[in-house]
Amino acid sequence: MSKKILAMFLAIVLVLGTLPVLAISSAAEGDSGAVTDTINWAIDADYNLTITGTGAMLDYAAEADRPWEAYKALAKTITVGEGITSVGERSFSHFTALESISLSDTVTTLMNDCFAYCGTIPYLRMSKNVKVMKQGTVWATTITTISCYYDWKLFQNNLTEMGIYNTNYGNATWVDTVETAKVDPASGTVNDTINWAIDMNGNLTITGTGAMPDYAKIEDRPWHDYRTLATTITVGEGITSVGKLAFNSFTGLERVTLSDTVTTLGYDSFAHCATIPYFRMSKNVTVIKQGSVYFTTITTISCYYDWNAFQLNLTQIDGYNEAYGKATWVDAVVSLEGKEAMPCGKYGTGMENWGNETQVYLTPMLNGVYAESKFMAATWTLTFEGSDGSSKTVTLKPSTSYNGGTWGILRFQPCVEPEPENRFVPVKDVIYTVTFVVEIDGTVYTNIVKNFSLSVEPITHTFYEITWMVDGVVAAVTHCMEGKIPTAPAGLLEEYDEDGYHVMGVAEDPVAATADATYNVTSQRVGLTVEPWNEGYENWEGGTGGTQFQLLLCPNDYTGADLGLISNYAWRNYNFVLTINGTDYAINPSSSYSAGGLLRFETMLAEDKFTPAAGTIYTIYMTIYNLDGTVAYRTTTPAVVAFPDNFVPAYTCVGEHTYGEWVVVTYPTTTKEGERKHTCAVCGHEETEAIAMIQVGDANGDGTISIADITAILDYLSVTEEEQAQMIADRTVVEDALDTDGSGSISIADVTAVLEIIAGSAAEG
Repeated sequence: MSKKILAMFLAIVLVLGTLPVLAISSAAEGDSGAVTDTINWAIDADYNLTITGTGAMLDYAAEADRPWEAYKALAKTITVGEGITSVGERSFSHFTALESISLSDTVTTLMNDCFAYCGTIPYLRMSKNVKVMKQGTVWATTITTISCYYDWKLFQNNLTEMGIYNTNYGNATWVDTVETAKVDPASGTVNDTINWAIDMNGNLTITGTGAMPDYAKIEDRPWHDYRTLATTITVGEGITSVGKLAFNSFTGLERVTLSDTVTTLGYDSFAHCATIPYFRMSKNVTVIKQGSVYFTTITTISCYYDWNAFQLNLTQIDGYNEAYGKATWVDAVVSLEGKEAMPCGKYGTGMENWGNETQVYLTPMLNGVYAESKFMAATWTLTFEGSDGSSKTVTLKPSTSYNGGTWGILRFQPCVEPEPENRFVPVKDVIYTVTFVVEIDGTVYTNIVKNFSLSVEPITHTFYEITWMVDGVVAAVTHCMEGKIPTAPAGLLEEYDEDGYHVMGVAEDPVAATADATYNVTSQRVGLTVEPWNEGYENWEGGTGGTQFQLLLCPNDYTGADLGLISNYAWRNYNFVLTINGTDYAINPSSSYSAGGLLRFETMLAEDKFTPAAGTIYTIYMTIYNLDGTVAYRTTTPAVVAFPDNFVPAYTCVGEHTYGEWVVVTYPTTTKEGERKHTCAVCGHEETEAIAMIQVGDANGDGTISIADITAILDYLSVTEEEQAQMIADRTVVEDALDTDGSGSISIADVTAVLEIIAGSAAEG
């Protein structure tokens, strides 16, 4: 009997033990149900939980009320489908086995604790349209990776409500999703002939024909909302100008590309863009208006030219555009490496008599694209082999008669090359094969062009031998074409004298060559004279907050123009020192340099400030230094500037300064004083003063130890670590003043220590 009872008992235990397993297994194979009239749920055999339908999910007062409660330890994924607008309170709290969550972009709200206490969620696909994130949606939950259209910072910018205890979102790694999408694609019209479009990756494109409009305010631009999201800007073929403020404050740019139809960059068009790593410049830009890249750093610019060559083509470049010159300029229109220079027959290749010279003309190509700046700067070696058995190798530079057509022609003038070894005179009707070799940036390119011929008699010239003597010794021998004035070789007697003036060799009484001749070389100072006809001063409207005093100097009268100092803003490559009544002031010219040669020196805003006195006459010399510190020019004749008795320079306070509010520079601690400053609104003068150290126990930092400090410590102890950190950041409490008892930690013992300090002070009183 006992054995039978035992057997029955074991059978009952066995059956009971299998019942929960059977129930859960059966449910997981196809469990589902309704949430509301419009929302359903389902979980499949692999424990993938899906919410479908339309509208807002329910909030749950208790987790047991959820229809999927039995699966909180089993569900591996949660998908909130298209049409669902919110995830309800406690909907998925304590779902501890999750591997991923996916929220559709219709979700706008995450309610309290909806994903709290889930342990670790490896992957969350966030809705890009979430606007409300209630308290503790991921409290006590770690998220490894979140994908969205935005990073965490940008995502927060779109939120209208952000509850506490959600820091775990920011601690996760945020990555792009939807094929690295940044924005929703959008497009529109600019005017009747120009359109714009931005794709999901933040590539903004302007297409059409004609000039872009100028904008009075950045908010007027149709693409204004994408100023932080756009990664590239492409101004397409046919667009002739970039309008005023067009892309001002586009702070996320990685690349800008301008087509070669663009000729004008408008006022502040790319200003305040922070950093643009790559800028493809139009080779045909002739006008750059003020501040087109003001407060913007450009890393690399590609163009057909380097910066100096590019400036030569400009007809106008206004101030605050120094960023162009400071960038690295590269010829990135084509890559020269590993490609062969190919001739092109669009304009033909051959010889001709042109003007008063015989020329060879070629059209060098790089796989169909010419690169003029590289070819013009390079030295070419040409070998001419004639059908009459003749052979001649010459080393030449391209002439300046480069034809900038669609394909481009380089002209070589072999008959006017003065040195005999590099003169090639073709014979009429002889057919030549030319092998040309060019080395560019260390890479050699070669090609052969056949059937060069000249059908008329070549133009020839007479050359004379010129001997250059320095102190009775032959220094050099050159050749000069008849009727031309001999030029001394570069570098002959080029030095700096004892006073630091640049000296170069010049021919003594040079005249046009009519025979072989000998010239003695003498030294000549290359100086700069400040002419009196446009010197002076002014209080000029501009600068920061009002007028600024400036000196006006005109360095027009100078020799040695080969240095190109006063052409196309080349003065930006120099440093300037004004010696005013015997005192040196290192001053940079302002960007208001005019075509007439007027340099403005903003003396009141310079690092070395010069403030003139009324009724005083100043004698001014100018020294211009190369960037390596050597002297390029120095005036020998001073400018004399007189200031009238009634002159009042801008930014000069009469009497007391007008200071603004104090601004803390560094906060004090219990071991170190702080510092604060305030600034004069008139002249910009700054005054600083020390802030006393904080006493240990002065928890709120108000300068006294009182009951208020006890309250501050108790408030600090009553909140979470995140809130404590915020209190310290907000200076609600002073971190190193909290530890009153010196224990190394903050506790109730510090309250007791503050009470003892207060009691001791009272006893002393």
